[in-house]
Amino acid sequence: MRSQVRYEESAVCKEDGRNTSMVIRQEMGVVAREMGGEVARQEAGVVGIQKKTMGVVGEREVGVVRFQMGNTATTDSLLDTRLGLIPTLRQVTLVLHLKLHRLTSHIPLLSYAVHNSSQELFVELVPKKKDLHVQCCGGLVSEAFPFTLKMFVWQHICISLDLPKRVLRVIYDLQEYEIDLQLPKMSVGESVEVRGGGRLVVGQRLYSLDGDFLVVEILDGEVGDWRLYDTYLSRSELQEWTNCKNLTSLNDPILDLFSEGFMVRGPTQLSKMPSSEICDLKSTKFFLFFDRKMKFNLAESWCRKLKGELVLPESEEVNADFYDSLFIYKDQCKDIWTHLYWIGMRGNLTTQQWVKVRNGAPITWSKFLHEYRQVTPEFQCVATVTHDRYKWVASPCDIETCVVCNFTFSPVVNLRGLCSFTFLDHRYSFRGNDEMELVFDGKAHMVMEKRQGTWVMRSRLYPDLNATMMVDFEGQYPLGIHRWNIHGDRYQSDELYCDVVLVPNGYSPRLPPPAAVTPLYISLDVNIISIREIDLTAFQISLDMRLEMVWRDSRLQYKNLQDNMWSNKLWDHSEVWTPGLKLKDGTGGAVTLGVDSQNVFVVKASRPLPDDVTILREDERYSGADNDLVLVREMILTFKCHFQLHMYPFDRQMCRIVISLQDVTKEVGVLAKQEEGGVAFIGERNLLEYTVTSETFSIVHGPHVSSAMIGLEFHNQFRYYIANTLMPSLMQVIICFTTLLFHITDFQDRIVVSLSSLLLLATFFSQTSQSIPRTSYLKLIDAWFVVLICQVFSIIMALVYIETKRPRQDVTSNQINVDPTETAHNISELKDVSHYNPLSRAIRANRFFLMLFSVSIVSMMACFVPIFTYNVLA
Repeated sequence: MRSQVRYEESAVCKEDGRNTSMVIRQEMGVVAREMGGEVARQEAGVVGIQKKTMGVVGEREVGVVRFQMGNTATTDSLLDTRLGLIPTLRQVTLVLHLKLHRLTSHIPLLSYAVHNSSQELFVELVPKKKDLHVQCCGGLVSEAFPFTLKMFVWQHICISLDLPKRVLRVIYDLQEYEIDLQLPKMSVGESVEVRGGGRLVVGQRLYSLDGDFLVVEILDGEVGDWRLYDTYLSRSELQEWTNCKNLTSLNDPILDLFSEGFMVRGPTQLSKMPSSEICDLKSTKFFLFFDRKMKFNLAESWCRKLKGELVLPESEEVNADFYDSLFIYKDQCKDIWTHLYWIGMRGNLTTQQWVKVRNGAPITWSKFLHEYRQVTPEFQCVATVTHDRYKWVASPCDIETCVVCNFTFSPVVNLRGLCSFTFLDHRYSFRGNDEMELVFDGKAHMVMEKRQGTWVMRSRLYPDLNATMMVDFEGQYPLGIHRWNIHGDRYQSDELYCDVVLVPNGYSPRLPPPAAVTPLYISLDVNIISIREIDLTAFQISLDMRLEMVWRDSRLQYKNLQDNMWSNKLWDHSEVWTPGLKLKDGTGGAVTLGVDSQNVFVVKASRPLPDDVTILREDERYSGADNDLVLVREMILTFKCHFQLHMYPFDRQMCRIVISLQDVTKEVGVLAKQEEGGVAFIGERNLLEYTVTSETFSIVHGPHVSSAMIGLEFHNQFRYYIANTLMPSLMQVIICFTTLLFHITDFQDRIVVSLSSLLLLATFFSQTSQSIPRTSYLKLIDAWFVVLICQVFSIIMALVYIETKRPRQDVTSNQINVDPTETAHNISELKDVSHYNPLSRAIRANRFFLMLFSVSIVSMMACFVPIFTYNVLA
């Protein structure tokens, strides 16, 4: 299908004799724009000239791997290891230098998979979110760090992970992060680690041990000095590495670019480069040569519009390099004079000096012919000449010759006038190639280059997508307003747009598939990846959840399905109907969604449809009524849970989430439990304070919509409170009780010990209350402390009462010393003691309270122990 795009255009050019300005309202053209901070190492025009960087003798060379060397994007370009090469790791450090050439949706820097875990160790850049994502250990570690993405310039990335100490350090150029990982408490003999024996790749993202790579999730660029260590590197060591210093004090990495374990696959090139080229923070200059002849003012304006300036050699070597490279164009560039190209200087008639065009400063080096070096009103510009090698001459400014522009950063140009949903890139940069011709590379996948006298655009990702510029004269550049013939863009072909799915005319993605005799069944499977946080004080819980929903849409057809579901991804699932969900917690309140991503895949479940000769393309087509659509949605949920804390710390909690279909009545569609699915908790069950004991899944059909209820049951890990709170507080009561066994006349020691026990018990209660949730009702642990404090208080009151019964002065005559712990042999003896000993009333009171509090403490334990036991065994 051929399409010509043409819009109303307006261009105003003004010349004032010194510069040229252009204001463009453009249909489909290219306008240069500066991209701050972006620098290119090498760029080229019709002839590209790159500043030479000579390595210092003896300088350390590092490995550099260039991915995606071919003309099309591919999943074959990668570094790959064999299974079993990577050992089990508890400390790991990844360091690398990165220069990106193109952007993809996800840029994998390391992808390591083991059995049952495709992301056992995973590091990627996500340009859309501006995140550096680090994940390991089956999802136990998943952290994202903001980054500043730069194109065509070396950046330095370090990730160091210490799992036993639960520390993660990330350095991205000048950005540094260090966080303490919130990992679950492991059982005795268990530890968090990166399991060994898997497969590691660089440049692609593993979705399984077999690969299952996606062409939109690739690394397109260069990686330098990639290393993987089995140790945790310090901040100073990582900073030394980012400055390209060799870490000689460390052991060899377990894997680097020249390791025997790495296999270079596909269009991938491995080479060496001096480390100074990677860590040189200065902008590397590059130059573009244009064989289109221009007057000096127009040439200076041309370079300025491209965010460059006219070239001005400032050394013998640079001047000779330009001349030797461009001499072959002498016939194309000469006019009435033997000029080759303009020099970026102008004559000052007042001072009779040659000054730089960019800032008016006097020049410091020149190569003039002696007879043509004076500044005169007629000769105010400078150009090289071909009749005398390497020499410059003063020249009239209205002579035409070729142009060399000097750039200190990589300009970015915008392609305007396209539909918002086009597949074509909107942003391009100047790029180099072996043929040293001017090439514009799109930020994602497009390439704009000159072919057979015109300019064409081709896609590295979509073979059928291309465009041709309608040129008005030979040598025209794609800058300004032009008409393009575009083929295969998404607004012309639904097949190209959806890639896998074929959407018929009249299809509405807002309407669910039509129900036949029975409603549409949408099976649901829920995987709870991890519990992020349980906040008892806020009655709130946060978790990571992955939903899988499966249904069929009879209105659709699919093409060229693969056996692996992950290869049948819909690039834009907004074109098809997907079930909308409404999430509520068990209280009926709204659920807060954090990071929310979703993808739609097609499961190949049937044979292709019979061949239809009326269709131009020879594709295998599949019926939507026989093949499943799978929506995979990953999200972070934060919701309320009404914790019942009456039995705290021996409590059990049940938190629920209700998932309902949105805008779909149960007559049209209902939720169903997926076969061998429902809900599964795949994360670590032992949390900081609670343990996930069970999960439940049930389908609830309401009056209007169908819902699924997910329940999670938590059990408090109470052993800490037994050892740290309950037992010490009980000991204080027992210590206070033993004061009744002291000598009855030793009131001072009795009361001091009792009051000390009371103070310690109150301190225990206060500290415990600050660390547990506050409620308006008494919890079990509160009741425990209240009873103990009452016991101690009663004992103190009993001691005071006993003291009041004891005489203030001892009787000197007929005094009988009686031990209150000894029992009288008979009643007559007791009567005799009572008759002769004034302490008898105090002794009887002491014995009474001794028996009373013994029974009280035993009764208290008889009440609490069954409650504790019931909740422990429940």
